[in-house]
Amino acid sequence: MAKNMTGPKTTKKGAPAKAAVKTQPVKTPAATAKAAAPETPDDQHAILDERFAQLMMKLSVKPSAAVERAARRVSQATRERNVCIDVEQSQIAALAASGVVGTPDAPEMPLVLDAHGRLYLNRYWQYERTIARTVLERIDGAQASARDTVHPADRASRLQQRLDDYFPPRDEAKNRDQRAAAAYALANRMCIISGGPGTGKTTTVAVILALLVEFSEQDGLHIALAAPTGKAAARLQESIVSQKQRLPIPADVKAKIPEQAGTMHRLLRTKRGTPYFRHDARNPLAADVIVLDECSMIDAALMAKFMDAVGPHTRLILLGDKDQLSSVEAGAVFNDLCGAGLSCVRQLSYSHRFSGASGIGALSRAVNDGDADAVMAVFSHGYPDIALASSAGRDAYEAALEARIVGGYRDYFGSRTVEEAFGRLKDFRILCALREGDYGVNGVNRLADAVLKKAGLVANRADQFYKGCPVMITENDYGLSLFNGDTGIVWPDETQDGALAVYFEGSETGLRKFNPSSLPAHEVVYAMTVHKSQGSQFTSVLTILPRDASPVVTRELFYTAVTRAELEAHVWAPEAVVRLAAESRTVRHSGLADALIAGTTM
Repeated sequence: MAKNMTGPKTTKKGAPAKAAVKTQPVKTPAATAKAAAPETPDDQHAILDERFAQLMMKLSVKPSAAVERAARRVSQATRERNVCIDVEQSQIAALAASGVVGTPDAPEMPLVLDAHGRLYLNRYWQYERTIARTVLERIDGAQASARDTVHPADRASRLQQRLDDYFPPRDEAKNRDQRAAAAYALANRMCIISGGPGTGKTTTVAVILALLVEFSEQDGLHIALAAPTGKAAARLQESIVSQKQRLPIPADVKAKIPEQAGTMHRLLRTKRGTPYFRHDARNPLAADVIVLDECSMIDAALMAKFMDAVGPHTRLILLGDKDQLSSVEAGAVFNDLCGAGLSCVRQLSYSHRFSGASGIGALSRAVNDGDADAVMAVFSHGYPDIALASSAGRDAYEAALEARIVGGYRDYFGSRTVEEAFGRLKDFRILCALREGDYGVNGVNRLADAVLKKAGLVANRADQFYKGCPVMITENDYGLSLFNGDTGIVWPDETQDGALAVYFEGSETGLRKFNPSSLPAHEVVYAMTVHKSQGSQFTSVLTILPRDASPVVTRELFYTAVTRAELEAHVWAPEAVVRLAAESRTVRHSGLADALIAGTTM
């Protein structure tokens, strides 16, 4: 049950003017301060929503309050990560007569209204249409093309023997789902594999690749491994290398399985200075097989562009965890794909990482079930790898947090090389639900910076950069191939007389270094949001939830935070907030699942 933190445990206008006298409104101090205050991002977004609504009114042949309101709402909704909005039945006639709202049969308008009363910005409707169409086409043409069939009749028995080698019948209760997923992926052009941490997604895909290489009639399969972020690509690469060493793969087959993974942006080849890619429907990717990992992180726009660029004969394998948080941009594509009852979806359930004695495993299951009582019971059970604590006040919270920061990062700052530092940076991480406030990322990172300097672990200097400072990119830079979520480390560059550089893990080419002044928007990252932690694993994780209920604290966020931990998961939050988190679901408005279920592209 929850414990108190006692230590490191964890004016009115003037009268009408008289002749030759001009009067001005009196500016009070409050009014002056308000006028001088800079616009916040929310203010700017509200202005954009209003301008879009006014533009739709200007273009409309029959402007109405319904059109103005709907346009404003749908503009706002995409920032709230929704692909569409539901409109009231009473508004549909006005929208249809406006001249700015199209239909799926005639979508050449700024807005599109579908038969279910869902209103989209045109580009988001196009994104969903592209995803649904390409997925359904692959399922309709389910069997792999003749050129890469992997099990003609004379090879069937050898294939079964190989499956037995990789998934021994004696462990059938543990590997049944993995074997079924592998067999399906070998025979079909598309396979979607979902599973929590430790359920064997990467093992399964390594087996699939080994069997494709060994049994394909095509010589020299071109296999591409990709993920939405650099860190996720690096983890995929590490996992594939590890599985090649562990599995009984013949040496000649092993040599043909790639070990290099890259980002989706690198695979698709970004057009410098634009959000577009060189590979699209007119210039498809040439790969025979594409494995795409951490798909829950992929938003509707990126997934649509990716699907558009996948060639018709390419075998596509999507990996992810449907129970994780969805993308930081609009859409919940992977969740929609997994929830549409598609024949190509395979769910892995058995956890090879978290045993029956694992508190992390028990907690993640209870959170996923939405059972708040079960969640609290797990915390009360006495598992050594999990703990829940709640501070009695701000002073106790800060004292405990200071101790955890110093203890968690001491070894990291003892690293002798930047390579060693990257390894140790994965030992401990603080995850927050919010960005602002004492319990948010910004507050925690400010405290961490001060505490580490006070402890003598980092140079006590005013400069933003110092040796060992971990930074995270917060804005995509397609020219530098640095993307939102990529994490780097400030470290002396011995080839430049020890001048500081910022290094990033580059899964294709090893470490990449940049002049600090060249970096796109970034921030210090001793603590990060749970959203940004997707695609990462840390040995020990401290999750800090706000003191009061917040709409962002949901079951999916809580589950994602807990499952970032490999060996130790500590949660700092009041019991009431933990209970609300377990009982609250993330809802994103989308029509993708319905389109897939109906078997139509809208």
